[in-house]
Amino acid sequence: MTRSCRPETNAVIYYLSKDNYDSNPEDWNEVYCSHTFHEITMYYPMRCIRTTQYKYILNLFPELAFPFASDLYASKTWQDILKSKTKTMGRRKVSDYLHRPPEELYDLQSDPYEVKNLVKKTKYHAVLNRLRE
Repeated sequence: MTRSCRPETNAVIYYLSKDNYDSNPEDWNEVYCSHTFHEITMYYPMRCIRTTQYKYILNLFPELAFPFASDLYASKTWQDILKSKTKTMGRRKVSDYLHRPPEELYDLQSDPYEVKNLVKKTKYHAVLNRLRE
């Protein structure tokens, strides 16, 4: 069953969805994102561009561990994951969540869970270079 999304509830998903893409205003086919802080002490700057098919993320300081909101970090769920040394959360490795590479590129149509980073795949270098601009 396909559910449509009302634009006032989540405009990004609505306008980039396959069903609505053809009726979008011209050039409304990319979303740009910027993140610097979550809380004042949680510095992790990143930039992102998302198209209908790809998501590109530039992690400006990948040497930093990805910060957690203090309430999430203190939660019983996250503490159990740390104590049990769980290797994955859902389809992704915990280590990949905590330690991000300098760049990330995902094909959202073939990999909607963003598990396979395509940055080092030669086949995607033209896409990567276009999104870097």
